[in-house]
Parts: sequence; C-alpha cells; structure tokens
Amino acid sequence: MPRTAFYKLFCMFFMAFFVMGGVVMAQDEEVKPSYTIEDVEVDITADNAVQAREEAFEAAQIKGYEMLAERFLSAEELKNFKTPDINKVSALVKDYEVTKEKLSATRYKGTYKIRFSQRAFAKEVPAEDKQKSAAQNGDILVLPFYEAGGRSFLWQINPFLEAWVRARNNNTAGRAIIPVGDVDDVTQVRGNQSINYDPAALNDMKLRYRARDVVLMTATEQGMMDASANILVSIYNVRSYGPELTRQLPIRGYPGEPQEQRYNRVVKEVIQAMGAMWQNQPAPNSQQNYVDQKPLSGPMASIIAQLNFSSVREWVDAKRSIEQTRSVQSVDVKSLSPRSATLNINYQGDIGGLRQSLQQVGLNLNDPQGGYALVNGSPIYQLTQGVRTGAY
Repeated sequence: MPRTAFYKLFCMFFMAFFVMGGVVMAQDEEVKPSYTIEDVEVDITADNAVQAREEAFEAAQIKGYEMLAERFLSAEELKNFKTPDINKVSALVKDYEVTKEKLSATRYKGTYKIRFSQRAFAKEVPAEDKQKSAAQNGDILVLPFYEAGGRSFLWQINPFLEAWVRARNNNTAGRAIIPVGDVDDVTQVRGNQSINYDPAALNDMKLRYRARDVVLMTATEQGMMDASANILVSIYNVRSYGPELTRQLPIRGYPGEPQEQRYNRVVKEVIQAMGAMWQNQPAPNSQQNYVDQKPLSGPMASIIAQLNFSSVREWVDAKRSIEQTRSVQSVDVKSLSPRSATLNINYQGDIGGLRQSLQQVGLNLNDPQGGYALVNGSPIYQLTQGVRTGAY
C-alpha cells in the first residue's frame, strides 16, 4: 500500500476512534439534570408597581417549577402533573436572582434565575440530605483541620477530615458530628482559618447542626529521619472568646504506611482519647441545649407571624433558625413575597417560652401592634432580626 494511502487510512481510523471515544466519554461524564432554571420570564400588570413585582415573583416561582417538571418528569408523568400552590413551591426555592427587569407605574417585566432544592422531584432522599442525616448522629461538632507547610486545610486536601468521614460512614465516630462541607459550611468556616475562627459564624454552624458543643482539631505532620511522619493532634474547645487547648496527642507514624491507613489510626486514637471526656458530658438528645433549660411542657399553640427580609439568603437562614428553635414544632408558610413572609408557627408551651427560644437563635418576637391586619381572625406578630443569646 502506498505511504500516502496508508496515512489517509490511519487518519480515518484515528478520527473514528476519537469520535467514538468522545461519545463514550460524554456518556460516562453525563451530568445529572440541574435544579437551576434560567431565563424564567414573567410580565405582570397590577394596580401598582409594587404589587406587580410581588405577583411577578410568585409567577416566576410557579413557572420555574413547571419548567423543572418538564426537565425531570417523563411524558407520561407530565400528563398527570398538577402544579402545587405557591406555598409548596416557595418552600422548594433555595435562592433566586433577577437577571433583567423593567418597571412602570403598573407593570413589571422580569427575568429570573431560580435554584430549587433537590427535594423537588427527587425519587429518593437527596445525597445532601443523606449526608446531613448521617452527620447528625452525635451532639459534638468536630472540625478536623490538616496542617502542612505552615498552612491549614479543612475543605480541600485534608486526609484528616476524610478519615473522620470514613469513621462517620462506618458508625465508629462516637458522638462526633462531622460537617458535610456544603455551601453553608464553607461560607461560615474558611478552610484556612484553623484556630483563627469567627465566633459568630461558628456559633451559627453549631446551631445549624444542633450540636451541644464544638471541638476544633489540628493534625500536624512532623517528618522523621526514617521517612515516616509523626502526627501531632491538638484538640481545642471552641469558645466565644477564642480556642481553648485541652489536649495534644503525639501519634507515631511508620515508614511505608499508606496515608489513608495512618489517618484511620489517628482518628481511632483520638476517639479513644476523647471517650473519657465525652463520658462526662450529657448524652445526645438530652434536654440540655445551648443554655440550661427546663424540659418543654404545656399545651400546643400556634401564632401567625410576619418576617421581613432583604434577601433570599436571609429568608432561608431565618426560616431554618425558626425551625430549629427548641419550642417550635413546625412552621407553615402561609404567604411569601420578595421581601416578607407570613408564617404559622406551631409551638409547645407559652408565648414567653417561645419568645425566649427565638431570642437564642437571633430573632425577636414582637407583639401585634394596632393597625396590623388579621389572618383568619388571628393577630399578626412581628419577627425581627436580633442578637443571638445562645452561648457556647
């Protein structure tokens, strides 16, 4: 065969292999459907611009949810699909962004980008919820930092955290809650902070995981002459005034020992060392919470409350805080607009106890004031942002 013909044939085979390989790679790397819906356009006319904007926000959520349904449901499932009411849809909205908007005296035209929770159209419990559930088996939040080259790592390049995750997944982490490393975690505790943490942000994280206490650990590798690496684990109690060193554990490394095996052994020894200290602390799910409190008692009751906020993030954080409040049994969203929400809060005990519990998560419950509208004959309380009274 002439060299030129052979070269052309080789190129044809090469291109065919490349194209087929690309198809296989694309299939292997197929990305799961996104829960983010872009270019949700709405055009609403109302009595005034403010009303038009609020109606547009609701319309965008509904339209975005319907667009999400088309992405996740089969043609047969779509035939029986019925769009839920705005309250149910709003509860599935994680955040949103207005990419374009035009206002007139009575008209609002906007384009939204909406990110929904993975609970929407999930055929099984979302992985993030499974991780959260797994992380909640204990009552002591553990932040395991890895230190190397004079730097601290938490969310990336961290064999110490990876070993704690394996212990959690094997149900051998004892009373330790291991953070899942989601967006909330990463924004509240930066991976290079180590003992230079932000007390307020870390307290938010503690409340979010419903932890009774927080323990910060650093694992520092110390190179030895025999090419092994000893590891010094420093254990700190997290306090509002700063870290409190409680113990240091030097753990011997062995030449040729794989890193994963070494850190599995490190975590096991740390758990054993902390066992005695944890035995002297209240067990998980005890009545002692962020401050000493009496057991809940009294009948079930409910109130209607209005919460104002300036962003979706503020709304999500406030709603989560209310749901995690000790006295609160459940929260129902009665209405939601871009800047406020009306909530039905079901709680146990009296209104004074509810007010005190809300203050611990940074919310003030103010009595209804004259002139406020009623909802089904019930006066509307006012929820405002305050200062957390829950202590470390």
